[in-house]
Amino acid sequence: MHTRVPPRVQQIMAKKLERSVPGYMKQYIGPYMQQNVVHPTIGGPPGNFASPSAPATVQVPPTLHANTGESWRQNHFQPTNAAPANEAPVQAVPGQPGVPPQPAEPYAFITDPVAPKRSFSLPGAGSLPLRIAYAAGGLLVLLILFNVVKNLAGGSSGTANFLPVAQDQQEMVHLVTIATKQQGLSTNTQNFVATANLSLGSQSSGLLQYLAKNGYKPKAKLLSQRISPALDSQLTAAVANTTYDQTFQDTMKTQLNTYLSDLTHTYAQTSGKNGRALLNSDYDQAKLLLSQLGD
Repeated sequence: MHTRVPPRVQQIMAKKLERSVPGYMKQYIGPYMQQNVVHPTIGGPPGNFASPSAPATVQVPPTLHANTGESWRQNHFQPTNAAPANEAPVQAVPGQPGVPPQPAEPYAFITDPVAPKRSFSLPGAGSLPLRIAYAAGGLLVLLILFNVVKNLAGGSSGTANFLPVAQDQQEMVHLVTIATKQQGLSTNTQNFVATANLSLGSQSSGLLQYLAKNGYKPKAKLLSQRISPALDSQLTAAVANTTYDQTFQDTMKTQLNTYLSDLTHTYAQTSGKNGRALLNSDYDQAKLLLSQLGD
């Protein structure tokens, strides 16, 4: 169904066409307006008729070209983007050469919002108790690492291996302390007791300090486990039999040999520089003490 164009609108459209078309085409404005605006059914496909209410108009046949038979209107007013008559329209595919890229949807950020990026977080990181637990665990790990580094820097590897050496020292210090209270000792024994009292006391103090610096502090009860009540009773009986001097020297020889053996064993199990230096020094002093007893 077509709508009639008022005469005033027709005049305005005709004037605009006169200004926009070349001079040699102005003679065709009247027929074009009559055919396409006033009566668009004229020249249409067969079977289309004008509305009964529309006024009678004179049909203007379109001008045909001699060679092609096409109307002048079809030849000169064909859309510029229309495909040629003998060629099928080519469907443009975005991305092919010569085809301009399709413009992005300007409102895609509203219809398709970008999903927010997820950052890594620990489970329950927003809970205060769990955050405190994580912090405490981190401090514990740091403390363990600190002790490991400290042990490595101090030159110790397995400070518990030093326990037999420390127990030997405690036993010999105990025996020498009792010997200092005895009367009638030979000059050789007296000299040994005086030297052993200073040497063994210094060795025991140095070893305990070394162990404490490396985080190992054995209790006094553990250190005194090698102190033998049976050996004390034997020396007490030697005082009554006036054989203390010889009994004491024999006892100290046995203790020093055991001490040297434990020093050697502990040295082999120690890789730290400081620990090995301490054990080596104690070994040399023990050899000197043993030589005083006529080994």
